[in-house]
Amino acid sequence: MKSYLHKLRFACLVAATLFVAACGQESGQTAADKPVQSQQAQKISEFGHYEGYSQERFDGWVTTSTYITTRDGTRLAADISRPANNGVVTDEALPVLWTYSRYHRQWEDGVPNIDGEAALQRLAKHGYVIVCVNVRGGGASFGRYEGLFSAPETRDAYDVIDWLSKQEFSDGNVGMYGVSYMGITQYMAASTKHPALKAITPENGYFDFYDAIRRGGILREDQVKSWGEGTQYLDKVRKPKPVDTDEGGYLATAAVKEHETNFDPISPLGSAKFRDSTAPEFDWFKDMPSSVNAAVNESGVPIYHLGAWHDPYTTDTLLHYYNYQGPQKMAFGPWSHVVNNDLEKAEWDKVYGTEMLRWFDFWLKGIQNGVMDEPEIHVAEVDTMRESWQWIPLPGFPQVNDRVSLYFEATSSANPGHLLSTQLPEKGAAEYQVNLDTTTGTATRWDSNYGTQVNYPDMSENDDRSLTFTTPPVDKDMVIAGVPLVKMYLSATTPDADVYALLEEVDGNGRSHYITEGSLRVSLRKESQAPWNALGIPWHRAYQEDQQMLTPGEVVEINFDIMPVVYRINKGNRLRVAIMGADKDNMEAPPFPDALLSVKTGGEQASQISLPVLAQ
Repeated sequence: MKSYLHKLRFACLVAATLFVAACGQESGQTAADKPVQSQQAQKISEFGHYEGYSQERFDGWVTTSTYITTRDGTRLAADISRPANNGVVTDEALPVLWTYSRYHRQWEDGVPNIDGEAALQRLAKHGYVIVCVNVRGGGASFGRYEGLFSAPETRDAYDVIDWLSKQEFSDGNVGMYGVSYMGITQYMAASTKHPALKAITPENGYFDFYDAIRRGGILREDQVKSWGEGTQYLDKVRKPKPVDTDEGGYLATAAVKEHETNFDPISPLGSAKFRDSTAPEFDWFKDMPSSVNAAVNESGVPIYHLGAWHDPYTTDTLLHYYNYQGPQKMAFGPWSHVVNNDLEKAEWDKVYGTEMLRWFDFWLKGIQNGVMDEPEIHVAEVDTMRESWQWIPLPGFPQVNDRVSLYFEATSSANPGHLLSTQLPEKGAAEYQVNLDTTTGTATRWDSNYGTQVNYPDMSENDDRSLTFTTPPVDKDMVIAGVPLVKMYLSATTPDADVYALLEEVDGNGRSHYITEGSLRVSLRKESQAPWNALGIPWHRAYQEDQQMLTPGEVVEINFDIMPVVYRINKGNRLRVAIMGADKDNMEAPPFPDALLSVKTGGEQASQISLPVLAQ
């Protein structure tokens, strides 16, 4: 388990490196990097490329801060960055783009976040007011934090939109941007149906809280603990940046005092093991996008859903899209919850930054740039652990591809590795003693939730502690595009067990590259009809009454999904499924650490993985 100090890096990283969530701070005007584009510039508007439809009319911005008072008198701290030329703020009424942040408005004093955020700079220079508002109970905002996306927090969003739409700097058109928590707040704000909210661009936010944190019944323990500790530190220990009128910081200090009893998620999320479990101030059914989905649909607000292949919530982005009927688009980038290096950041700025500008120009400024006349879905087809990628339109993703079944084939007990075959094998079994040292690492998609850059190791060493099934070298490139599905027949020597399935590419040097993963607690294998469009993915209701403990030696069928990808397996490489019974650095410990699993293969109990394959 990673150290406490490592996990508290979240407190810094979430404010300093989550680029989409970044908010402009203090005085931030900069010299224009280039002259305003000519009105005769060539007009280009296509995915990731935009010229000639709108111009950079401003060379910088000036940021001020203030309090916004909600209907119940709670004061929310806000930074407002207004476009300017030569340091002089325009008096023109402009569209407003805001983010609704759980975290601090500024991490390092005197260093405006907008200075390092090309996408936000570009939006400001194109004539958008950029605003960051802290939720109640966070940063320099007053009030108590009552839980993730609480009803008061969402009600406040309506009041903020109302206030922004009526200011002298606003033309009445409001949009939203942001990643993670600041992505989810956009769906929640849309559910309030304020008429001034004209478009949103949520990135990497979950749809249903139980499935985001306990998908398959297994708690993402490290993610919860790190986020909980980080937010408690931000709320109660680190001093927030006062607003401009609070020269002595007295109001900020008073606000922090009101945070002393803020909701702490660690204990409730740990104790609420089933979807119908409750804990003090907590239940899984309220205050999340899936619970307000009907209201979001009623709002009709145009939504550009932005996802990523190594995000904790990749599946959720699909669920947001397929459970919404209003104007919308969707894209998946090659990164994780945040960008991992300069190359990915440049690509994010170029592609997602461009798409945000096109989206807001169309919906907030009425510029007819054709953004709605293109394929609704674009994805990055990734090659070898995000080392390279190409953007492709993929309408209907993930339900547009053929499926190929690869069967688990047990080899002799003397061979530690088993086969993954296109042919149905003869009946057999592969035994596996759960190893508590198996792990996907300490820089995973789960770690990226609080700012850590994703860097999966060579999985070969972990594969040696796992139960593996591997294909021969593939004779041509194969693109996996969609949601892989696992069907396993197994028995255990214990009343319960956790099962993880990792999908990996093994290159010619024997290095095993992580692609994606899925998991399930066997006692919660019962499948139910989801209360939303689940895309044909096995859905486990995971009520307490659904729990089915194992009788030692009893063979049961389990079905679960692996998180979606568009990933190219290169000719000559091998595809591997690695089965684990624990992920020591990321998930809660298995219920019975000494479980011996017997995975059945072939015949009527043919364990297998179903892969969606893109036609070449």
